[in-house]
Amino acid sequence: MKLRFSLFALLLCLFIVGARSVRAADVVQPGAISVISAGDAHTCLVTDNKALCTGLNSQGQFGDNTVVESGTFRPSALGSVASISARANKTCAIRTDATLWCIGDTTTLTQVPLVGVIKVAVGRNHSCALLVTLTVWCWGANTMGQFGDGTRIHSVVPVKALTAYIADIAVGDNHTCAVSLNNSLWCWGANGNGQLGVKKNTPRLLPTQVTDVKARQVSAGAAFTCALRPNRKVQCWGRNRHAQLGVVAGRATSVPQYVNISSVALLSSGDEFTCAVKNDSTAWCWGRDQSGQLGDNDYIARYIPVQVLVPDDLGTISALATGATHACVGMTTKGALRCWGANDSGQLGDASKTNRTSGITIWLNGVTHPVIGTAKSARIIVAGDISCSGDKYATVEQGAFGAQCGAGETAALVQRRSENASTIPDAVLALGDLQYESGDYDSFLTLYDQSWGLFKNQTYPVRGNHEYITPGANGYTQYFEEMSQSYYSADLGPWKLLVVDSWCLGQLYFGCSAQSHQTTWLTEQLALAKASEKCVTVAMHHPPFSSGHFATSTSLDLWAAIVAGGADVVVTGHDHIYERFSPLDAVGNPSATGTRLFINGLGGAPTTGLKTPVSGSEFRYKTTHAMLELEFTQSAYSWKLISTLDDSTVDVGTSSCTP
Repeated sequence: MKLRFSLFALLLCLFIVGARSVRAADVVQPGAISVISAGDAHTCLVTDNKALCTGLNSQGQFGDNTVVESGTFRPSALGSVASISARANKTCAIRTDATLWCIGDTTTLTQVPLVGVIKVAVGRNHSCALLVTLTVWCWGANTMGQFGDGTRIHSVVPVKALTAYIADIAVGDNHTCAVSLNNSLWCWGANGNGQLGVKKNTPRLLPTQVTDVKARQVSAGAAFTCALRPNRKVQCWGRNRHAQLGVVAGRATSVPQYVNISSVALLSSGDEFTCAVKNDSTAWCWGRDQSGQLGDNDYIARYIPVQVLVPDDLGTISALATGATHACVGMTTKGALRCWGANDSGQLGDASKTNRTSGITIWLNGVTHPVIGTAKSARIIVAGDISCSGDKYATVEQGAFGAQCGAGETAALVQRRSENASTIPDAVLALGDLQYESGDYDSFLTLYDQSWGLFKNQTYPVRGNHEYITPGANGYTQYFEEMSQSYYSADLGPWKLLVVDSWCLGQLYFGCSAQSHQTTWLTEQLALAKASEKCVTVAMHHPPFSSGHFATSTSLDLWAAIVAGGADVVVTGHDHIYERFSPLDAVGNPSATGTRLFINGLGGAPTTGLKTPVSGSEFRYKTTHAMLELEFTQSAYSWKLISTLDDSTVDVGTSSCTP
């Protein structure tokens, strides 16, 4: 019996999802986003059956056992998730075993007593679930009869709506709609704005057919409804104060209005706007635009759908979601999504609280990037603190000496090493603060790109603090695109490279704390590397200890996790000096079982000062700009600091590691 139930559920899910999927997005890469859903000020997504959320978390709506908000997507504790739905300050997740779990009405994750759940729709005041039996069950407030059971009695336990053979559901603030298998549309609950598609504005306590409307999908705003017809056209009805019906803004109407759009594959309504994805994988929005939620780079309401800019190189769209005043699409590209609109609580996940009127690409953290080198060895060139600002270039000479701007010289050194078969680097590790002063996109293009851009395609970048002077490190993310995550991993020859963000994903201090999702990921990756008998190099911008002026406390919890996890080497920048340490313990004391720390901030920005050597310091240098060359083999590594002045070796050595 269990086997037949599972097969039926699978076939039904394929039918429903297939009916709504973007045609070009049939094949979704592992790690790509399968589902997105958005509430008032939070967004959740599913990738590889894992749920991640960003934004407001005051009601614990992330399901991660905290009430701490986040400006980036972080893992939930919702289990193995097949689908997710969010609205207001609530989130519900369907697990892969077809059970339903919700949080937000209280801060405790609670199982809803239903089985065989294939879809859930979360509303502001009530929620409904569609079961494999093709029945609809609702719970929460029932003031307007939005349960569809003929009563106005509230219930925390799901109540069966008096309808059957349902293929899709949607809920608004106080109304519910459902599409039947024969494409008829039924709505019930509040009707003060004609959102049920029937003339008299009184509530309907029982499912009532919307005449003359056939639908394959339905979506509901706060007090309006839109239907995707079988011919791929869209009709909307209900409140129309802000042109959300796709006609000139005006009075509410119960008469379905055609929207000037066709060939629609996906449809989603926010409070007072709607977005659609067409068969050609383009995104379009219409309605209210007070927070930039239409994605057309202004704040003007539109009744004619406007196209949202989604870069072609992100692939095709695999998922669509609208919140109260923001929207996102998930892409078939591994770990990428595009979001726009309100961002006051970080609900776009771009590590800022800046509204985005034309959209921003977010690359999910924790991905694995291409292999560096071969299975037996790898050679990388390492430096941070690279390109001077335009003002600095105008007042400071360019050259190899530490007081000068030296990005051109360090780039030329990399080029010279690349032209010699015996010294060709497999990758360049750029250790943060790559473009002064604020890391804006124009400066990346006009300054950084003219020097270090020569080897952009082999650069593995690290975020520093100057990147975040531009909100969300947006200049950095635009420039490095799919390589711009805050934390990620890569195989480094026979070693493992782990890159972390010591400016805490723009969320000081929580994003670097021992309890942060970044530190949890780092700890897990270190354990996996050791279990795979790999030595480990960790890269981050801020050194926890330094004989210069800029040892940085934000990196101390990361450092403690690094040492506890048995990492062999850490490379940092931030201090515009070079310093090599003996292996150190978690508090910075020399230890034979500790982790060796390198600082190389001599990538091009003028050098900073040195003070009295701190414990464990073995070598210091700041005379010229220089590149640190590291080579890795199965159980050893070597280092060489090379001056840009004459390619001379300033510091050299080798050491072993224990995989």
